[in-house]
Amino acid sequence: MKKAFTLIELVLVIVIVGILSTQISPNFNRDGLQEAANQIVSHIRYTQHLAMMDNKFDPRVQNWFRKRWQLLFDNPSGSIWGYSIYSESGNNAIMNANEIAKNPLGSGKMLTAFSTTVADYTKNLLISDAYDITNVTLTGTGTSIVFDTLGRPFDGNTSLYTSPTMGLQTTDRNITLRNSDGDTKIITIAAETGYAYIR
Repeated sequence: MKKAFTLIELVLVIVIVGILSTQISPNFNRDGLQEAANQIVSHIRYTQHLAMMDNKFDPRVQNWFRKRWQLLFDNPSGSIWGYSIYSESGNNAIMNANEIAKNPLGSGKMLTAFSTTVADYTKNLLISDAYDITNVTLTGTGTSIVFDTLGRPFDGNTSLYTSPTMGLQTTDRNITLRNSDGDTKIITIAAETGYAYIR
């Protein structure tokens, strides 16, 4: 009798655990689109912080404003999206290892997704692989988000800037992320303040 009662208790526990697991498991589903958006907003804010801490003004250099910190989205193969955070030091529109920001988490890695010369790249910046992002579109000009020492956002290609105010954002700018299911998430960067948020 005691063995039968223990067997019934065991079956009831298994049934309860099964019911609970079906109710709880949907909460464990990963939302890669939201994770990617959260990461990108965090890195936009970090890029703005770097720009505000590192004044690029130099009266001896004619085009000093081309050296501002920026976050650049890129898809060199046409299908794999990633981004990098760097400051253009050579005015040549080529990202070198010494221009790339270091990962603030202390991992010793650089904040870039693409490089054949940098072994210590940050893998989750390759958002196509890490978060299933299939397309990134930006309003405005170019695929860079640039900040000046006041934290104001600029767009366009810094190597083409001809004045310190060229490319200054006058309207809010949107970044649309799309995943393989066709779902989208929009990140907005406010004009003037550069405040980034997810809509």
